[in-house]
Amino acid sequence: MHTTLLVGGISMTPMGNIYPLGKLAIGTKIQIQMPVTETMLCFTQEPRTNAVQPKADNKGLWLKNLTVVKLDDGTVAVQGWPGNGMYTAKHLGEGKVELTFHAIVRFHAEFYYVEDSQIVVFHDLLGSPYTTQMRGLRPIVDYIISLIAGDTLPKATPITDPEVGTVLWYSAARNIGAVVTGTDQHDELVLARVHVTQILGQEGLPVLHAGDTVSWQDTKDLGEGTAFKTELLGVTKVS
Repeated sequence: MHTTLLVGGISMTPMGNIYPLGKLAIGTKIQIQMPVTETMLCFTQEPRTNAVQPKADNKGLWLKNLTVVKLDDGTVAVQGWPGNGMYTAKHLGEGKVELTFHAIVRFHAEFYYVEDSQIVVFHDLLGSPYTTQMRGLRPIVDYIISLIAGDTLPKATPITDPEVGTVLWYSAARNIGAVVTGTDQHDELVLARVHVTQILGQEGLPVLHAGDTVSWQDTKDLGEGTAFKTELLGVTKVS
């Protein structure tokens, strides 16, 4: 799908899923433009409540407007996730949805346009659709479930023991990801967080992909107040 950016009034077409915009001045207006299509849903997520808000058709376009601002700590940035972009969801059939987050992020004083895409597979568990790939994003699940209404969903299958150090998901727009480090005594996945600042050996904006195998130099205990209990330090992509 063709996406256009207006950055400070200048139109540009992003190439690839990570597109550098360089340093941007405070007050720079950024607009993400995407053509409306009947095969997709487009929506945003309210940062404070996580409520989903469908995007309206604006003369055949879905639009997301952002402004570069100076935060209280002096950092130059745009709004944080999930207010820094918008989602599209495309039904692929057989209980599969391609979910993409189109966003503007900042890393080391440089701005980037990123597209986070994942194939989300919904399963039929006791007659109720669910997915493990979007844990914690219940409002989005509730919204895009309309795409697969009446579809024949695959039955849930047991998860086999994964390789240690396998990336489950990574979001360039959020600058974090989840790495499977093993399974517990109940055969549940043991997950650790990886932050963009801890990814080594890459130029520009570091990024990982689902299925990547990674190693790490050390770990940090995050305590009980977060979704993740552990963060990986000094992470390197192995394959």
